[in-house]
Amino acid sequence: MSDNFIVTITNTLISIVINVLNFLLRYLIKFFVLQIRETTLSGQMKSIQIGIFLTTFFNSGILVFLSTANFSEHSELPLLQNLLGSGEFTDFHAAWYEQVGSIIISTVLIGCFGPIFEFVGSYLVKKAVLIYDQSGL
Repeated sequence: MSDNFIVTITNTLISIVINVLNFLLRYLIKFFVLQIRETTLSGQMKSIQIGIFLTTFFNSGILVFLSTANFSEHSELPLLQNLLGSGEFTDFHAAWYEQVGSIIISTVLIGCFGPIFEFVGSYLVKKAVLIYDQSGL
C-alpha cells in the first residue's frame, strides 16, 4: 500500500473517532444539564447549546491543532513544552496543511452529515422495533 493511502485512512479514522466522541459528549452534556434542572426551558436549551458548542469546538479544532504543535522554540512557556511540546510542526507550512488540515476538514464534513445519519439511524431502529413488536416473537 502507498503511504498516501495509509495517511488518508488514518486521517479518516481520526475524524470518525472525533465525531463519535462529539456525539457521545453531546448526550452526556444533555444528561448533565437536565440534572441541573434549570428553572426555564430556554435556560436549559441555552446551557445545552453552550456546552455542546464548547466541547465540539475544543474537540474538533483546538485538540487536533495542539496535538500536532511543537512548542520547543518557546522557552517562556515550559508548561506547553512539557505537556504538548512533542508535536511534529513548529509552524504552519504545506506539510501541516496536508496532515492536520485534512483531519480538520474531514471532521467538519463528517460532522455536517452527522445529524442526517442520526435521524436515519433512529428511524431505522424505531422501524425495526415496530416490526419486531408486530411479529409476536
